Amino acid sequence: MIILQTKSGEVRLHDDKIIIDDISASQNATWFKAFPFAFLIFSFYMFNQAINSKDDSDLFLSFLSAVLLLLTFINFKGFDFKRINDKEIMIVDIETVKFNKMMWNVSAVIQLKNAKRRRIYNIKKTELAVFEKFFVENNIKIM
Repeated sequence: MIILQTKSGEVRLHDDKIIIDDISASQNATWFKAFPFAFLIFSFYMFNQAINSKDDSDLFLSFLSAVLLLLTFINFKGFDFKRINDKEIMIVDIETVKFNKMMWNVSAVIQLKNAKRRRIYNIKKTELAVFEKFFVENNIKIM
């Protein structure tokens, strides 16, 4: 077992699994999941307003508002349904790992075989080589 420290917690690399103790649960809270649905509900309301309007300008503006609200919902939530914050990930479930390096921060995106993703934020650059070596030893593709 290898214990690696990140700026937001720790990662324990076992032979058959990875245990991640970080603050991802607070980043994926229920409020952040529920908030974008307000845009979806309001866009349905605006579509209803557009259908019931008698003036052409009201029809156009209501329809435009509804489309923009729907696009806002998609931007907030549409592509984030695949993100998970599980604390324990089995090695056999991992398909690929991608390391994102931005200035002095490094993050890892673990792509699972069921098309879900788990992110590990703020990996120290001194620990990056250990992460890469662990994934190479377990025959996991690094992108």
